[in-house]
Amino acid sequence: KDVSLGRGSATRRWLLGVSIGAAAAILLPIHMGWNASDFANSGRRVFEFESGTGRGRLIQAETTWRMIRREWLLGVAPGNWSVRYPDYARNDDPSVSLGAFYPGPQTPRNDILALIAEWGVVGFGMGIALLATLGSGTRKLLRSSSTRARQAGLMVLGVSASAAMLGLFDSVLRVAPSAMLIALLVGVALGDGEGRYDCAKRRKDCAARRIWMPAVVVCAVFSLVMTRSASQDLAAMRIINSFDSTQDLARAVAIAPNNVEARGLLSYVLVTAGRCDLASPHLRRAAQLQPRSAFVARLESLCTRSMPSR
Repeated sequence: KDVSLGRGSATRRWLLGVSIGAAAAILLPIHMGWNASDFANSGRRVFEFESGTGRGRLIQAETTWRMIRREWLLGVAPGNWSVRYPDYARNDDPSVSLGAFYPGPQTPRNDILALIAEWGVVGFGMGIALLATLGSGTRKLLRSSSTRARQAGLMVLGVSASAAMLGLFDSVLRVAPSAMLIALLVGVALGDGEGRYDCAKRRKDCAARRIWMPAVVVCAVFSLVMTRSASQDLAAMRIINSFDSTQDLARAVAIAPNNVEARGLLSYVLVTAGRCDLASPHLRRAAQLQPRSAFVARLESLCTRSMPSR
């Protein structure tokens, strides 16, 4: 028996939630200091293709397409788009600065080209299968006789639409905290459907569930590992943004050994202090993490010239 609230109450709750979210977005203070006209200008520039953001998107799309043509099967690997981007970029690409610590854009756009470039055709196909499964589950919720299940389906649609709209402006799905929040909301909504399976009556569903369960466990473990790495990076960045001494930077490296910014900044401080003996291992690791960074290469060159004179 459906004991959930009626349609009128459900509508009021949805309107209340949307109103609270809109009020929070408008009224809460933010560091950028943007107002309504700033958001409107940003949205308008997205669709400009002769200059500004729109032109930059077209150039990045061309470069990404060259990546796909070269490594179409398995891609350049997740997270490597920004590292490999300078290899495929044109000389007039405004997003490439060979002398900077990050010679290319730090994150790709949330579009199909970027996904195929990183994951390849194989990974992209698996992603399409995941979206198809998500769509099938959402469709079942929306067609359910339970008001609560239909509300859950609407929640999945709302979260998906919000993520897609935000993806036009920023790479929200490639940032661990926002990706975790979206996955959590969608997972909770999908689980709020018809309840437990009765294996005596629905053996086919239970058999499919047993087949998928190992894959779900593997994905959960992988996600936890990635979340731990992202948490380490966030902790390291907080230290970097307010460090007072070399010991603080060393602590950031200890917390997040694979954070290239922590390694690079610590190397710079040590090289400036004339301690290339201490900087060398950090420079080697930074060069592995960001192999095309001219900034790291210059520091290595300074140490190479100074070491014989010591």
